[in-house]
Parts: sequence; C-alpha cells; structure tokens
Amino acid sequence: MFFYSGRIISDNSVSDVHFIYDRKKWGFQIFKAVDLVDPTTDINFTMAVLYKNFKFGKRITVTPNAGFVLEQKKSIADHGSDAVVILNTVIKLNRHFIFDNSAIFGSLLLTHDYNWTNRFRLLFTSKHVDATGFLWHNNKAFDHTGYASTGINLSYSRMKLSDHVSLSTGVSGLLML
Repeated sequence: MFFYSGRIISDNSVSDVHFIYDRKKWGFQIFKAVDLVDPTTDINFTMAVLYKNFKFGKRITVTPNAGFVLEQKKSIADHGSDAVVILNTVIKLNRHFIFDNSAIFGSLLLTHDYNWTNRFRLLFTSKHVDATGFLWHNNKAFDHTGYASTGINLSYSRMKLSDHVSLSTGVSGLLML
C-alpha cells in the first residue's frame, strides 16, 4: 500500500526509506519504495520533491511541493515517470491533534495522464506515540480511476539516534471502500 495515494498496489512485503531535510521555511524529501518480492510492481519507485512552507498565523501552514516520481519496474526511470505537485494544508487543532489535506497531482508533464488524489489525515501525537487516521479520494477529475479508501497508522516515532538522525517504526492498515 502507498500512503500518498491510499491504494493497495501489491500484496507483497515492501521496504521504504524516507529522507527529509527540513528547514523552517523550506526543505526537500526523497522517498524510495521497493517491493521485496517482485521488482516489476508499481510500488518500485522513487519520489523527490522540494517544498516551501507558508505560515498563516500559529495554526495553519500551506506547503506546495514540486518534484518528480520515477517509476522503477525495470530501470531507473521507466515509462510513467513524470512530474508531481503536492499541496499540503495543515491545521493545528491543539497541541495533540493536527488535521491536514494533501492534494496530489501526478503525471503532469511527460505522460499527460493527469491524476488528482486527496489525502486527509487526522494525527494524534504525544511524545513518541503517533496515531493517524487516513481517508483518500481519487476524484476522477482528470482520469477514470476513482476510489476511496481509509486507513490507520500507529507508530513509535522520533527515537533519537544522534543529533540529526531519528528512527520511527509502526504498523499500518488500509481498507479500499
């Protein structure tokens, strides 16, 4: 499953690495996922985006992201690799709860197979414990792929390994509606 799109891509075990360089106003992230059983499934990809944070008061942050997704079923950049734009809107409800929406626009430049998926999250966090409820909706605005799904994630996060490196671990579940 993929927690940006909210769809089950493969029943196989998957490993991923998520690197984030985060400054107060901007940053970048790289996400790499690998199907541990079948290297030809859609879960074999890399996403890299640059982002800029815009704060509106103490509770609202809007973060546009721009970058690319490399489909990697047979090579480093297979057919389907293209630009991606993600618009994140975060509302801090109180010190423990955050609500956010990620509007994910894919396949924008090369393939013109436009796609728009919304991911809504309600996140509870307290010290090292995180609990997240998800709802995804692919709205068929540009393509014929429409679905809704929901999921949860429970994790133990922000375990300091050094001044600049933290580790998180968790368990997730997804249900296609």
